[in-house]
Amino acid sequence: MNNPIERLVRATPMELKDQIDYEKGGIASISLTRSNKVNITLLAIDEGQGLATHSADGDALATILEGEVEITVDGIPHHLHAGESILMPIHIPHSLKAITRFKFFLTVVFPDEE
Repeated sequence: MNNPIERLVRATPMELKDQIDYEKGGIASISLTRSNKVNITLLAIDEGQGLATHSADGDALATILEGEVEITVDGIPHHLHAGESILMPIHIPHSLKAITRFKFFLTVVFPDEE
């Protein structure tokens, strides 16, 4: 059986923020797992960078690991710091802009297909 979560050392304590590095002036991402049920990704976004307004085909839970970000969900801006999370509901427009460089853990859970 394949490991469902790749790129992380198994059974070893770690800080997730240390598993990804920043790219100067850009966005770095590491996919930890991807399936028709869930996508789990680590992202590091440099100061002033961001993601334009978009929506997802699943509920997206972002947990900030380091730094500060403004995440706008359905037109409402939210200022988040390390240790905080926000749920961006399925099909609802959202965007983000790095206030400082920041890292986050993103889990997108897709609805069951019927």
